[in-house]
Amino acid sequence: MKTTLLVLLTLSFFADTGICQPGVAWMRMYDNNGEECFYDVYGAMNEDYVLCGESSGRFWLVRVDNEGAQLWSNTYNGNRARSIIEADNGNLVCGGYNGDNFHALMVNADGELIWENDYGLGRCKAVIELKDGRFVLAGRTEVNGNRQGYVVLINAEGQALWARNYGNIDDGWREALYAMRETEGGIIVAGDVHPNAATQFWVIKINFDGELLWDRNHGDGRNVGQAWDMTSTEDGFVFTGWHAFGLDHPYALKIDALGREVWWQCYENHRDHMNKGTGIVRMREGGFAIVGYGQAVRGDAPRGEKPFAVRTTSQGVFRWEVFYSFWENEGFGQYENEFHSVIVTDENEIVAAGTINVIDEEQVSQEGLLMKLQPDVLEPIIFYWSPEDTILSALPSDTLQFIVRARDQQGNDLNNLWIMGEDTLGRDTTTTVVFEDFGEFQLHCQISNDEGTSEITWHIAVVEWYIDMFQPDSTNIAIRRGSSIDFTHHIRAIDEREFTYRWDHFGRGGNFEIEGDDSINFIFNLTGEHLIRAAIMHNIEQKTVEWDVNVHSILWWWWPHEFELSVPQDTTMAFEVFPFNEESDSLEYTWFLYDEELDSNNSSIEIPFTEIGEYEITAYATEGIEADTIRWIVGVQERSFTADETGLSSLPTSPVFYTAAPNPFNSLTRIEFYLPGSMNLKAGVFDHNGRLVRQIDRGELLAGWHEIAFDAEGLASGLYLLQLCSGRVNNIQKVILLK
Repeated sequence: MKTTLLVLLTLSFFADTGICQPGVAWMRMYDNNGEECFYDVYGAMNEDYVLCGESSGRFWLVRVDNEGAQLWSNTYNGNRARSIIEADNGNLVCGGYNGDNFHALMVNADGELIWENDYGLGRCKAVIELKDGRFVLAGRTEVNGNRQGYVVLINAEGQALWARNYGNIDDGWREALYAMRETEGGIIVAGDVHPNAATQFWVIKINFDGELLWDRNHGDGRNVGQAWDMTSTEDGFVFTGWHAFGLDHPYALKIDALGREVWWQCYENHRDHMNKGTGIVRMREGGFAIVGYGQAVRGDAPRGEKPFAVRTTSQGVFRWEVFYSFWENEGFGQYENEFHSVIVTDENEIVAAGTINVIDEEQVSQEGLLMKLQPDVLEPIIFYWSPEDTILSALPSDTLQFIVRARDQQGNDLNNLWIMGEDTLGRDTTTTVVFEDFGEFQLHCQISNDEGTSEITWHIAVVEWYIDMFQPDSTNIAIRRGSSIDFTHHIRAIDEREFTYRWDHFGRGGNFEIEGDDSINFIFNLTGEHLIRAAIMHNIEQKTVEWDVNVHSILWWWWPHEFELSVPQDTTMAFEVFPFNEESDSLEYTWFLYDEELDSNNSSIEIPFTEIGEYEITAYATEGIEADTIRWIVGVQERSFTADETGLSSLPTSPVFYTAAPNPFNSLTRIEFYLPGSMNLKAGVFDHNGRLVRQIDRGELLAGWHEIAFDAEGLASGLYLLQLCSGRVNNIQKVILLK
């Protein structure tokens, strides 16, 4: 057994890029006295690397340290090992195929076999460990001569718990699965599907019992080919493989949690080459690295195979690529030079594994290849600047100091350059500017290393007056319902002058003006989104400050919405609170009449008012350690009756509103009411967010019985609140529209 170390400074390679590609930290080749190839590499917990592949037609596993020095190498039953992982307990699980059989095995950290099993016909392409300690194997199987996707769940002893096929069993269809990740509620598995000789990217989601939750094809019109590898992001998954459009080209495809395409990028940078992406990894800063191999197929380009690496941004936008032309150097063959798998280290170094063609004394052989690239040469990071606000105002003759602090990601020295207009102001980390004239100015600070430049720009307006300070200094505020905030501002001007002030509220509760000069205090009693705007005016010029205030609590709404109510004696009223999260299991309710707890633990209660007087009703809602309180004051008035001249039934002396009917209703509901004399009636309909959706005022009405109708045409189904006011009586009812 021999292991060869090769310094890549003697190798030729080419790169098409506008950003400097990294150099090679080291490269190692591994020979097991046969024909070798690595198909997967995995970063172990102790900074070792474990690799799997094949050696002369057998499973081949190798463990190396973080500099690539071999620790052990073993072969096992099976023809080709395609995927390897380190389990939480340090054992290694590897999948591939043994003849025509779907094959997997487990070894300990020293490579000693623990178990091996076949799981029917097929080939295993990917292995993962679930959070519960079980393992999932994915690949393909054969069913009546047709190829189908195949997933097997096994326990830690290698016993199959279930095995399922996925795909279309019709003639002309072929499916295979190559990569997977555990996600919320199941497993995302990807591969390819071949409907009637076409090739499309294919992704499915299954639950932990193997039941198919959804599947999606991508690639119509793009001829997307096989999806060979995948990586996770915070909000989805990114895949690589190759697509055939004249020639094969590597691509990156991002999907969201439901399998819907977010973006797709193809890297056709060498149109005379056929290039295939075989591995992808997410980098530490959020971009991606893709590896694979390519071969020139037309023109005068040399025809040997070249492994490559591609770097992208977090949106898949191309940054750089590098091809390694090993065979152009003495001692290397022309074909079988490939990258198959990639990982990233904690230092953001790319580690790629594959195979390399070596010529030794005219004997040509394949050896396992492992290569580590140096970290990217990245632009400087600006981590501090002052003033923090880059859009500024100043008065003539003001002197401002600007500061920038940055660091080089490679630890090298940085060069600073301050520019305003056509003038260079300095090369230090600070600069001071005296603004003499009115106008608009831009101040740039450029921080450079040998490979890139970062820049920050201030925009300064020199004016006659401006808002110098405002409080709160944050214009995005989150508070609890019932909180009050002091808003204020201060003006700087070149001379004494008169200003006019205006304060406005927009959002839940209505749009209205607030009385105040250079400051106000506002109490936020309603949950939801609010905007407070301060406007300062001088002559025709106006400047504003706006604060977005998000008011939150357990309760979103309550009914009745008014806190002070008046009702006739012997009236029964319904009170209700509406939480943000009605599905919460930890919500609890307590109701009080003054200090007496009422017999209700629901979000609503009905209270009869049989005695004249004033009553205090309190709803107390809790959710875990959070609490919220709503309090109503209800004045109960005497209900008096007098007989008319004809001796008919006595009538009330205050307005009386009866229950809306029908309720629930389909399109129209009516409310009957009695007025003891000529009185005005105001009526409005509100949705559950408190927004007015219908104004149905009737003006002044004569004494007697009346009816008002609520026509819900054009409104969506749901809960609505009817408010009717006449005299001192304010009646509020809930109605439900069902269409």
